[in-house]
Amino acid sequence: MKKLYLFILTLALNAICYAQSTVVTDGSGDATTNYVTKWEDGASYKIKNSLLYDDGSYIGLGTTSPLSKFHMVGTDSNSKLILQRNYSLGWGTSLDLRTLSSTTDYIYSERAIGAVAFSGEYNGDANVGVGAQMRAYTTENWSASGYGSRLEFLTVANASTTGVVRMTIGNDGKVGIANTAPGSELDVKGTLRLTGSTSGYVGFAPAAAAGSTTYTLPSADGTTGQVLQTNGSGVLSWLTPSTPSTGWQITGNSGTTDGTHFIGTTDDVALNFRVNNEKAGRIYGSTTFLGYQAGNSNTSTGSMNTGIGNQALYSNTTGDSNTGVGYYSLKDNTTGYSNTGVGEASLTANSTGYYNTAMGFRSLDDNTTGFNNSSFGFGALNTNISGNYNTAVGASSLLTNETGSYNTTLGYYADVSGQYSNATAIGNGATATASNEIMIGNTSVTEIGGEVGWTTYSDGRFKFNVTENVKGLEFINKLRPVTYQLNTKELDDFVSQNMPDENKASRREGMDFTPSTAIIHSGFIAQEVESAAKECGFESSIVQTPDNDADPYALTYAEIVVPLVKAVQEQQKIINDLSTTVNELQEQLNALNGNGEKTMQNNIGAQGNSINIHDLELAENAFLYQNVPNPFSEGTTIKYFIPENANAQIIFYNEFGSQIKIFNIEENGMGQLNISASNLAAGMYSYSLIISEKVIDTKKMIKQ
Repeated sequence: MKKLYLFILTLALNAICYAQSTVVTDGSGDATTNYVTKWEDGASYKIKNSLLYDDGSYIGLGTTSPLSKFHMVGTDSNSKLILQRNYSLGWGTSLDLRTLSSTTDYIYSERAIGAVAFSGEYNGDANVGVGAQMRAYTTENWSASGYGSRLEFLTVANASTTGVVRMTIGNDGKVGIANTAPGSELDVKGTLRLTGSTSGYVGFAPAAAAGSTTYTLPSADGTTGQVLQTNGSGVLSWLTPSTPSTGWQITGNSGTTDGTHFIGTTDDVALNFRVNNEKAGRIYGSTTFLGYQAGNSNTSTGSMNTGIGNQALYSNTTGDSNTGVGYYSLKDNTTGYSNTGVGEASLTANSTGYYNTAMGFRSLDDNTTGFNNSSFGFGALNTNISGNYNTAVGASSLLTNETGSYNTTLGYYADVSGQYSNATAIGNGATATASNEIMIGNTSVTEIGGEVGWTTYSDGRFKFNVTENVKGLEFINKLRPVTYQLNTKELDDFVSQNMPDENKASRREGMDFTPSTAIIHSGFIAQEVESAAKECGFESSIVQTPDNDADPYALTYAEIVVPLVKAVQEQQKIINDLSTTVNELQEQLNALNGNGEKTMQNNIGAQGNSINIHDLELAENAFLYQNVPNPFSEGTTIKYFIPENANAQIIFYNEFGSQIKIFNIEENGMGQLNISASNLAAGMYSYSLIISEKVIDTKKMIKQ
């Protein structure tokens, strides 16, 4: 501004000198202090005040209170500064805002070198605020080889006093909008809007955390219907989309080639399906989900899972190796693993349980933490919560179990009447009433049978504490054999009393108690048998006493054979003692009669044989049976009975009475000889039983 002032002053002085070489003064002039004077027009040459005011520090144009080197003030529309140059040398008018360093011979980088500010007053002339600005900065240390710079444009927002850089033109010519370090020819931070000529606009907005990708447009326009595609590196090209003849249509497709056309991906990316923008399917790696919200919460660590059906495996997070097929199958499972649920709501509530298998509608529905359970059938193990190692086969099988473990049921509504362990029920409505119990059939069953008898382990290698304290005749004589009928319906009410009422009616479907109630049984009353055993001091497992209020008395009838055998043994001893007494009395009778050889005639079979009473005494009931078959052609069998401590033989004779063979019998009791006919000629033979050199009996046999 100082230069402008000097320039104006010089022009004035030159004009004066040119007009008149002698300065003439006139006391009537009105020039005042600090004003730069001027000559009054005309011949008077009076000195008057000009528009310039100089207070010694600042020059004012239109003001006597300049605030800067040159301060111009105007009050009308002509208050403006015009710089004009006649255009003759190819240069227009210019305004040079120059900055000089007072300490060095160059300007440092990032120094302000000029600014145009738009300011105005508030609260009187003494308060001036700066609004919009245009500022220039160096971008390097200036030298003869370079004076890089940038230009910034600032505005002040409403209700603010701080200018903000809105646009920057860098030293490389790149323009930044809301970006002070533009990286391209035009770098806009935020939304770019292109407004229509009449209305509306088209806007482009990057993501908040953009991927720093530059897209390179094709060199020419595409054809009608083409769309832009990227090569993955930001290079765009025109693509002709699939036509209806080759693309998949929502109304169906034709002309496809098996093995060539497919729906899916060609890279290592999961195939996902959605319905109403909700997950409805995912196929990737070892995990497959298909159905509305199936596998909705599954994480990357939940692997080898298969969920098919509405919300199948919905809550699964890290559980693995699970299979859920059906509506709500394994819906609440979170971390449980190796579970299989097939059927609507199978294993629905399972959360952390593992190694469970459920097949059937609502099978293992309520299970949450139980593990190693297997259920097959509608509602099988439906209410199980934390029971483990249970197996249920059949509709509503093991329905009421909640916490019991190691139970097995087979059949429709086969169940246990409480929370037991190691209980087994087999058959329609069969009910186990205690732990460690096996129950076959329901109370309406009239017969249980099989081809062979029931076998019980009886290996002496595993028995201990073996004693002979079995009661025989004393116990047996206290028993009361009876015939009776059983009210099987009341018995069924009794064993099922702890089951939920809503299950009892379904459980009894197909049960007819009339036939089972009509049976006339023979047996004992369990309570009476228990009383008889207590009176004898006989401890055994014959009587099964109740374990709980739903467990009836029962008898193990097969075990009654043991005291029966003991009773027979005791009775036989009595018989033997009586026989000895009879023999002694017979000897005394013989002695009284004086006849030691009195005989009795005894007809045996079709052949009449005389048996001497004395011989019977020696034989002590020894007996020789007729050979079978007789006659015979290939072989025959001879049975016999030898008493204890007897020396016995069987001697064979031909039809002429000649002895042909002797068999010594080494063992007592019942025995038999198997005779081969290979060395015998056809004809009649005889054989005799000899005991202590006495002939007991003789039989005849015929070889054909």
